[in-house]
Amino acid sequence: MEKQKTHPYIPLYQNTFVYYIKEKNHKNFLEEKVNIPEGFEARSISPEYSKQMMSVLLHYQDGDELQAAIRLKELPSIGIFEILTNKLVSFEYNDGIGTIAHQYTYPEYRNKGLGKAVEILICQKNLRELNILPSKCVAPARPKVIAITEKTKYWSKLMDTNGNPSEIWWKIYSKTPKEKIVIRDN
Repeated sequence: MEKQKTHPYIPLYQNTFVYYIKEKNHKNFLEEKVNIPEGFEARSISPEYSKQMMSVLLHYQDGDELQAAIRLKELPSIGIFEILTNKLVSFEYNDGIGTIAHQYTYPEYRNKGLGKAVEILICQKNLRELNILPSKCVAPARPKVIAITEKTKYWSKLMDTNGNPSEIWWKIYSKTPKEKIVIRDN
């Protein structure tokens, strides 16, 4: 009898650049003021929002909703809510391995600074509450996100000893065949 392979499929094999906030910049970063437009407020996200949050991801696997709910319950998160409707319009939280993840702002609420606000606020919470180095990974296939990240004064790209950008390669395994996942700007 042939032994069954544990993970016969690899739907994603994607390289990413690593960005972090240098320790020497933490004090100034913690003092960074965040402007949230009138009619909106920032607050932690409860696990009940995990289904809504997972519905807008570029890639989604069975079980992601439960994992997100656990992370929302156990780790810092930030959501921007429209006060009048209590609608979650922008968010970011922790991926469980030390980086911020899944930043998203609904299209009709973009260009108001909400994405920048959630990114700064989640990183400030991570420094204050967890004392962890703020970091994130961005795929080269997301040139808009790379441009925005590199324009800020607080993110630094992790470089190797030769001065080249360090890369992390992500693999997502599945026991059932899946269509290849493509990471792109959204």
